[in-house]
Amino acid sequence: MKNKTWHSLLDNIYKPGRYLGKEINSLRKDFKKAKIKFALAFPDLYEIGMSHLGLQILYYLLNKEDDVLAERVYMPDLDFIKRLKETDTLLFSLESREPLHKFDLVGFSLQYELSYTNVLAMLELSKIPVYAKDRINNEPLIIAGGPCVSNPEPMADFFDLFCIGEGEELIIELAKAYRENRALEKKALLWKLAQIEGIYVPSLYKTVKNKKEVYVIPKDKDTPPKIKKCLVKDLNNVPYPTSQLIPLIETVHNRAVLEIERGCTGGCRFCHSGMIGRPRRRKSIETIVRLAQKIIEETGYREISLLSLNVVDFQGAINLLEILVNIFKERKIAISFPSLRVSKQVLELAKISSIIKKSGITIAPEAGTDRLRKIINKRITTEEIINLVHGIFEMGYNLIKLYFMIGLPLENDEDIMGIVKLVRALRKGKSKRKVIKVSISSFIPKPHTPFQWESQDKIYEIKRKQRLLIENMREKGIELSWHSAEQSTLEAALARGDRRIATVIKKAYEAGCIFDSWSDRFNFKIWEDSFKEEGLDLSNYASRKINIRSRLPWDHLDMKVNKKFLIKEYLRAKQEKETSDCYKGQCLSCEAC
Repeated sequence: MKNKTWHSLLDNIYKPGRYLGKEINSLRKDFKKAKIKFALAFPDLYEIGMSHLGLQILYYLLNKEDDVLAERVYMPDLDFIKRLKETDTLLFSLESREPLHKFDLVGFSLQYELSYTNVLAMLELSKIPVYAKDRINNEPLIIAGGPCVSNPEPMADFFDLFCIGEGEELIIELAKAYRENRALEKKALLWKLAQIEGIYVPSLYKTVKNKKEVYVIPKDKDTPPKIKKCLVKDLNNVPYPTSQLIPLIETVHNRAVLEIERGCTGGCRFCHSGMIGRPRRRKSIETIVRLAQKIIEETGYREISLLSLNVVDFQGAINLLEILVNIFKERKIAISFPSLRVSKQVLELAKISSIIKKSGITIAPEAGTDRLRKIINKRITTEEIINLVHGIFEMGYNLIKLYFMIGLPLENDEDIMGIVKLVRALRKGKSKRKVIKVSISSFIPKPHTPFQWESQDKIYEIKRKQRLLIENMREKGIELSWHSAEQSTLEAALARGDRRIATVIKKAYEAGCIFDSWSDRFNFKIWEDSFKEEGLDLSNYASRKINIRSRLPWDHLDMKVNKKFLIKEYLRAKQEKETSDCYKGQCLSCEAC
């Protein structure tokens, strides 16, 4: 693209830094000389995608390969979409500004179900056929990875293949296999790629439908009935990006990120990340310290976030934090964490990290009563939560964020009011400066979790529970926020959907749905109508309870945790029984290890 044309595209565009692609640490290779051209596509705005670690890892790993070029593209905002269409300009990569149809592979990161229509928009803006069956031999392969591909069926018609599981080793193996077989016709090429563990090619499978079930089986006997998730066994030996990209504009999380552990054995029965991320693996303290120092040297960030699903249970967490604080305190480089599990260790972590900077602490009680926390297997008590929060406030912290969920299985109004009572007890007797931010999300039954068979509350019930909280939590020092009931319902419908939903997604997109995760752009009526036009019921997909003996739309994917374990945990939830953390005791035979 010529500079004159390029600059004219950005005239009067909001946040033009989204489209410049000149970040510090960005990589540029010769587009014409590269043997394999890989576009990494994130179906949301630049400031969301630039905060996503997974894309940075793949960008770094692919570009380490001599014959591979990897470039980025993010979903453009409405004003830039309009400009692209007005000027008949195709969506292009940030580094070389080449249109996506010139790449060999275009890989989408599917982090959130409400980004699905954005995928279609990005393909259409590239003039790449939306349906996989319409793409011929000279079109790029359209692939996807990320947590949403634990049930890829709603998007199966649009993708040539899915990368199931962890991508660091899989993506390199895929690139090499593509290089060796690219001369083949598309059908033969896909068959070759399907032989790689972790690769799911939807065109090799068909949907079976009966009165109560919709599931997937191979089209022929040579196709494996199960696709096994790809797994990185040793996090210490996987290359990690230390020269992380520095964004040109403010992003959602403007800091360095260092993953210290992967997987979780806490066993929360609603938790999708905890179940599909198993087994639990950790980096050594020596590796973490070395990487942390390199990241700060190569980025200049003033904060580094230690990423784990359960930082407080990281073996040696206190020792690690003490080492990092000693290294970074003179330069005042802050160390932060994601949401923390309630534990006595949180106080020690907060105390040590506050030596450099005292920011907010986020913890996730999830439920308002001990009974409901037993059902979801949270294994913490109200007394422990109160003691922890009061302890944090006494250390001089003025802000604590709490995450709760409503609509959990076997929940009643006493559990809802339990949230009110708990928050009031946490706030009681505290000064005006002490603030508790309470975030309320709605339970969503996710695939490959013990609650995948459960129903979600209907919209009117979610809103009733939200009103109950709003009306009883109007106090100074308490800030309440909640998720849209309609968006949560659509998320549940797409999360547990089958291949029939592809036409619904296409209809919703054609009727104007994009940026569905943004509340000011979300149009639930269009989605309802799109489901109805296909003879499907959106609400039923979200709120139906599934028989544990039924075959599920995602049963052909092996995410390491076996179905027998999930059923056992589901039944224990109904009995209000907790299950211990296998990392600290007896093996629970989930088979992830």
